[in-house]
Amino acid sequence: MRLSRFGVAKITAFAVWAKWAGVAAVALGSWSMCTGADAPMEPKLRARIDSIATARIQRARIEVDSWCAQQRVTRLPVLVDSIRRQRLREIEKQLQGLPQ
Repeated sequence: MRLSRFGVAKITAFAVWAKWAGVAAVALGSWSMCTGADAPMEPKLRARIDSIATARIQRARIEVDSWCAQQRVTRLPVLVDSIRRQRLREIEKQLQGLPQ
């Protein structure tokens, strides 16, 4: 099957036009959605954002508190023992330096 030059040119021109029309539509759509940074939010949207943020903050607090409690149980005794051993070494060095 042989395509005529006119038919190919017509299809190519339509493809280019469609591409630029799509780009223009996206650009205009994006531009029209933009509002000023100082534009006030609707009360329903603000209330929804606040409730979602409050719920996530509460969930994060619970997770952090449980993590801290777990660390207190597992790591604190190890750290206290390490500090205690270091202090005992320092005391022994000081005692060795004293005259008898």
